[in-house]
Amino acid sequence: MKSTGIVRNIDSLGRIVIPAETKKLLGLKNGDPLEIFMHKEMIVLTPYFRADEMMDLTHRMNSRLCDIKNDELRTEIFEKIGELQMLIEEDKS
Repeated sequence: MKSTGIVRNIDSLGRIVIPAETKKLLGLKNGDPLEIFMHKEMIVLTPYFRADEMMDLTHRMNSRLCDIKNDELRTEIFEKIGELQMLIEEDKS
C-alpha cells in the first residue's frame, strides 16, 4: 500500500474529504458510490459497482475483443472476463 502523505480530519458527522488529486487519479466523480471494507485495523474504500453494471461492462468488453489482433492475448482476456462474470454471478447469490 502506498502512502499519499495526505492527512484529513473526520468531521462531526463522520465524514472525510477525499482530495481532488486522489479522485482524479482514481477516476472518481462527485456522487460516485464507494463501498467500505474493514481489513484488520484499516478502512478500505473502493468504487462500488452494482452486479448488473459489472455484467454489462463485461459484455461490452467481450464485444470489443474482436479488435485485438493477437490471438493468444484475445483468448487470455476472454478467459479472464469469463472468470469475472462467474465471480459476479456468485456475488449476486
